[in-house]
Amino acid sequence: MKNNLTEKLEEKIISGMLNTCKDLRLFSDQNEITIKPEYLINVNIAKSIAEINKNEIIPIIKINLEEKTSEFSINAVPTFSYIENPINIFNQKIRGFNNTSRNGNIDITIYENNEPHSAIEVKLVNPNGKKITEDILRLEELLYTEDNHTGKTNLKSTFFTCFEICENSKSKNEINKHKSLTENKYSEILDKVLKQNSTKFKISVNIIPESVFNISQEILSLEDSYYLKKSVLSLVVRLNK
Repeated sequence: MKNNLTEKLEEKIISGMLNTCKDLRLFSDQNEITIKPEYLINVNIAKSIAEINKNEIIPIIKINLEEKTSEFSINAVPTFSYIENPINIFNQKIRGFNNTSRNGNIDITIYENNEPHSAIEVKLVNPNGKKITEDILRLEELLYTEDNHTGKTNLKSTFFTCFEICENSKSKNEINKHKSLTENKYSEILDKVLKQNSTKFKISVNIIPESVFNISQEILSLEDSYYLKKSVLSLVVRLNK
């Protein structure tokens, strides 16, 4: 179930990013997009993920916005240690309250049946290498959170997402080139910063459709020469153990 939910989460993050572009297009009468409020992305992703509960009698997931990193890291490890002899309750140990050195909040946290499943960090547009590295390292640390008394976290994956925008992409070829450069940019950063040998990553780069920007069909019909003021990509990085 966890693996299936992980795949669904990735799909819903991508959907939430697209919905953010649609919302911002409605806010403006111009064929361009300017993304400023991070909370708009967070809410759209959360709403998209919440659709997983749509046909469930009892919701299987819970979504938190801006949960404290310290709280989530505590919740992410087992509450009690494994007891070989359940009768002897004095052998039981309870998890601690300091499983991370990192402060601040996690943009979105996901619980499955009240157990932590995943965490999502959101950046706005074209984050620099330092910002990307900070979030990736935080997400990797969460994957390997371990309590001295009760053991390792059950988290299977974490996510990083943002928009990558190129101001001067006017053709399909240029947009595809931007997509390829973006994939290479993140592959290089992830190869350098991931410290755990067992950590794997998957990069999904998605071109936001031209229709979102309400460009005329006449322009869109021109083969490989339609005009876009910007190439807008949604990017999702998934970290796995």
